Amino acid sequence: MTQSMGQYPLANHAKATLAVPFAISAVVVILDQLMKWLVTRSFGPGEYDHRIELVGRLFALQYVENSGAAFGLLRGQTFVLTLVAIAVIATLLVSYQRARNPSWQLVWGLGLLLGGALGNLTDRLRLGHVVDFIAISIWPKFNIADSAITVGVLLIAWHAFAYDHPEPNRFSVAPASQIIQDRDA
Repeated sequence: MTQSMGQYPLANHAKATLAVPFAISAVVVILDQLMKWLVTRSFGPGEYDHRIELVGRLFALQYVENSGAAFGLLRGQTFVLTLVAIAVIATLLVSYQRARNPSWQLVWGLGLLLGGALGNLTDRLRLGHVVDFIAISIWPKFNIADSAITVGVLLIAWHAFAYDHPEPNRFSVAPASQIIQDRDA
């Protein structure tokens, strides 16, 4: 069996190893939680100004408590969002374990998606909301975990389109006379 270019070698393992995606997710969670802690401590609750402009109104750090999902959807539904996050994480892990020779896109995509989901889940369980702090122009505020989720989804989609399709014209069609003979036999 040959390996496609861009495939992540797993050295004769029947199932995909979770070591690399777990390492990637651990880095994402640590960076995400560290930045959220710094932002909360520096200009979070109890502070007079919750925004530090870095490039005028275009790019800033701004403390925001988000009790919903992306774009503030499902506000106040912490329990539902927690259950959804846990279900998504479990589904991703099971699906990944079934993969044989996953591409680097799948490995990194899973690691980033898992790290982002765990980073925001940590906030929901610990605080009852997610701390968002990256403000770009009129775009809704987000955080490192949200960025990791977005890039992770894009990488997994790339993998799905690039590697999960069977090669066209791989099988030949038998002549009709052979099909009839096989049927009558």
